[in-house]
Amino acid sequence: MATNNHTSTSPNYRAMAVRLMLMGSMVPLLTSCAGPLLVAGAAYGGVVLHERRSAQTVLTDETIEWRARALLLQYPSINDYADINVTSYNRNVLLTGDSQGERARRQFAQLVSRLPQVKQVFNEVRVGTAARSAGRVTEDEYLSSRAKLELAGINLPGFDPLRVKIVAHDATIYLMGVVTDLEAEAVVRKVRRIPGVKHIVRLFQYVNLD
Repeated sequence: MATNNHTSTSPNYRAMAVRLMLMGSMVPLLTSCAGPLLVAGAAYGGVVLHERRSAQTVLTDETIEWRARALLLQYPSINDYADINVTSYNRNVLLTGDSQGERARRQFAQLVSRLPQVKQVFNEVRVGTAARSAGRVTEDEYLSSRAKLELAGINLPGFDPLRVKIVAHDATIYLMGVVTDLEAEAVVRKVRRIPGVKHIVRLFQYVNLD
């Protein structure tokens, strides 16, 4: 069971908030080229403030995803035979997509598992199936967006839908995040009711806030 990082990481959030306020106070003194940096910093701070992950873990997840995608470019023997998407949440990596053979699927999962900071790899890449059509990709994007919209309607004390990572592939919805048991059940109930969803895979890490 996942541990509760909310209390231990709050100093990081406060420090980040202070930095963002200082950046805001310096706006009149900054040149026009600093504008994009300020916006990016504020956006990143907004994401982190919704998280149960630490600020460092959020950055680590982004780095893991970048390194995993770079592996595909380094290994044409995988990239030419598989269409793989990478999602990292709290250093747990989800692989989704389609592969022409088991070898490419297995090799990529092994490479990702050896990346720094990776705790676990969920290899959900399907073997022997054709890559998704453009229409299927569009439908999956719709299902993902619809699921996010549905989660906004969950009325539980302290629940934040932005803490749930949603990945859709071929009408299967993968759910990641650091949540309580009650939050997980509420999320699954909402997603299950969405027309077009065939399967739901829970990859949550559970936390006890009592």
